[in-house]
Formats: sequence, C-alpha cells, structure tokens
Amino acid sequence: MNIIIAGIGKLGDALVEYLVQENHDITIIDTNPVTVDAVVNKYDVFGIVGNGASLPILQEAEVQNAELYIAVTDSDELNLVCCMVAKKAGAQHTIARVRNPEYAKQGAFMRSELGLSMLVNPEYDAAHEISRLLQFPAAAKIEKFARGRVDMVEIALTEGNPLCGLSLKQIGTRFAEQILICAVSRKDDVFIPKGDFVLRADDRISIVASHSNIASLFRTLGITKKKIRSVMIIGGGKIGYYLATRLQKAGGIKVKIIDNNRDTCYELDKLLPKCDIVCADGTDSDVLEEEGIGECDAVVALTGIDEENIIISLIAELNKVDKVVIKVNRSSLNRLLHKLQSESFIAPRYITAANVVRYVRAVSHSSGMSKIHALHKLVGDQLEAMEFIASSDFPGCGVKLKNLNVRKNTLVACMLRNDTLIYANGDAEILPDDRVVVITANEAVSDLRDILE
Repeated sequence: MNIIIAGIGKLGDALVEYLVQENHDITIIDTNPVTVDAVVNKYDVFGIVGNGASLPILQEAEVQNAELYIAVTDSDELNLVCCMVAKKAGAQHTIARVRNPEYAKQGAFMRSELGLSMLVNPEYDAAHEISRLLQFPAAAKIEKFARGRVDMVEIALTEGNPLCGLSLKQIGTRFAEQILICAVSRKDDVFIPKGDFVLRADDRISIVASHSNIASLFRTLGITKKKIRSVMIIGGGKIGYYLATRLQKAGGIKVKIIDNNRDTCYELDKLLPKCDIVCADGTDSDVLEEEGIGECDAVVALTGIDEENIIISLIAELNKVDKVVIKVNRSSLNRLLHKLQSESFIAPRYITAANVVRYVRAVSHSSGMSKIHALHKLVGDQLEAMEFIASSDFPGCGVKLKNLNVRKNTLVACMLRNDTLIYANGDAEILPDDRVVVITANEAVSDLRDILE
C-alpha cells in the first residue's frame, strides 16, 4: 500500500517501524527537518518537510495515490484537518490520532461526518490494557480473542512453579485444565514449543485457554493473587486520567494519583472527585511510603520518563506490592524489564501501532474472505497472535490439522465454533465461520490462507 504518515513523534516512528516491516511504500511528513532526515535514514522511506494539512505538501506526497493517510501530530485539531484535506485530495482511507477526552467521546460522530476510517488514542488504549491487567493480576500480559471467550495470558515461571521441569506433553496429562502453551521466551530466544519442549524457571510463557480454565490453572499453580482493591497511580497525564475513570466505573477500587504538577492535580481533582489526588514527587521513596505504597494492592507508574517508572517499580517491589505495571516507551529497555520481578509493562505507541497494522492488513487484503480480526504482538514483538474468521474458500476447511501443510514457525492455537472452544490438535479441523487463533513468527500474515505453505 501507499501510505502517508504526518507527524513523526513517538507514535509516528512506531508506525513507520511496523509498516516498513510489512513492505508498504511509506512517505512521512513533518515540520522538523532533523526528524525527517533521521527517520528517512533509519527506515529508508521518502520524507517531506512541511505541514501535513497543506495541499501543496500533500500533492508533493502524491496524496491522490495514497491508499491510507495517517495523521499523528501532537495536535488533535491539526490531525482532523489533515485527514479532511487528505480525503478531499484523494486519499482512500484516513486515520487520525485524537487524544482529548472530550473529542474521544464523539468518535462515532467524527468517523461518520468527517469521513475518517479510524480514530486512534494511544493513551486510552494503554489505560484499557492496564485495567485488564489489574482485573487479572496474576498475569503479566493478557489479550482477548473470539469476542472475549478466549484469553491469552503471559506469566513468568519462578523457581518452584509446578510447571518447571515438565514437558508440554506431561502438562497435558498432569493438569485437569484444558490449556495450550503457545509461546515461550527464554533469555534472548523465543519458541513456538512442541510436545517435548521442557519448561524451566525464568521462562515467560503464553497460555491460550478459556477464562475459567486460566483462573483454575492459576489456582492449581498457587499463583492466584488477591483481587485489586486499591491502586496508586504515579503520573497524572492522560493515561492516568483514562485509567482512573475506568477503575471508578468498575467500582470497589480506591484510586490515588500522585503527580508533581500542581495545575495537573488541580484539574484532576475537578474531573475525578472520588479519587485521592496528591501533588508530590512520585519518584521519592519517602513520599511513596508516606502515601501508603505498602498498603496498596497495585502500583501503576506512568511518568513521562522510562527510568523514573523503573525506579518506582523497584520501590514498589521493596514494599511488597502485589501488582506493578509500568509504562516504558523505549524498546531497548525490554531486556532489562524482563529481569524485573514486576513483570507487567506497557508501551502505548506500540499498542496503537499494532492496532493500525491490523487495520492496514485487513484493508490491503479486502478481497480475501478470511481477513484478520485481531492482532497482538507477543514477547517483544517477535511473535504475533491473530484471529481470523474462516471462510468457506479457505483450502484447509474440513482437513485435519495434522494433514495441513502449515508454514514453519506457525501454530494454529484454537478455534471457537458456536461458542465451543476447540483446542488445536492433530485431529481437529477448521470449519467455515470458525474463529481461528494463530501464533506465528512470520511477518505480514494477513489472511488465514497465508498460514499454509
């Protein structure tokens, strides 16, 4: 696809990174010539210095040939204008980043009246993911498939975990719960494991199962954590606001927000009257202990500096907080994060970038009948978990999985058929209208047919 991206901040850079890997033709637009030069040299894309809402600039970018225009500047209003101008100038599809909570409430109206294909909000996406982690605190990461009927959770195996030293075949016979271990991260290596694969301490494993089976397995393993009743949020930006709002709606959760900006705290106090707002330095261990970090069930570190968030997580661990979630934008820190006991961390720009990639794949393969319906990046973006709805023209329909010529480093994890979850084994078959969850290390799988050799 011919794709134009206007605005090269953190999200813009992540979008270029992901979409270049998908072999799309990318043109970037930004007003900062240094930024444009850096991204052009890094990713070998075409760059233009200018305003993404300027018609002459868009014409220079050949917007009339663009299949997708994405506006992710720092200004919501500019992003909307960019998309309106691009659409009028000939772009087929448009995506705008809109972060203002007031605008976000009007998403359906904006898409309809402004001709937008999609609105993205990294802060809202991040808050949504954090709230899911707080609902299932024993998991380091959780994704949902098949309209919420299938969970994929990531856990870190510590010394003494009953799974350590067992092969996947042994796990299937020793535990009553129906589960599938679909991915394992071990130091710098990632595996899509087979039956003879033996788990070890310090492995990070991804498990596919129904919600009830996951919960039962966690109880069996003795890793179930108590329900979250109190949350301390360090950083009162948009993610903190969205998260606090979601937690308030859930009910029964006490929320305290700490931020060192007096104006931010004043605004949050008006918007979130049921939350405890504290104006203080959230990276100061004395402040955190005085505010009761040791009595909190969960701590969420959302400052704008990755290193500060890591420090907060260490303070939380020293105070024996059950659940710690930290925001980290720099992927170069992933290896360090995997060594921390607080295993849950989120990167807002990459969450949103993955959502855009899913949309791009769906649009670019619109003629296919088994299009992608969900896309999640796993274990440091080295694997992808995708959901498809199988169509009658899928060549593998009605064929036992053991007889399918599936590509290397690709696994059919499960199928949801008429509300029945079917775990993939050699005798299982994919039938039309099944929701099929696939794990793969192969890039740019956009249609269920792409999993076949």
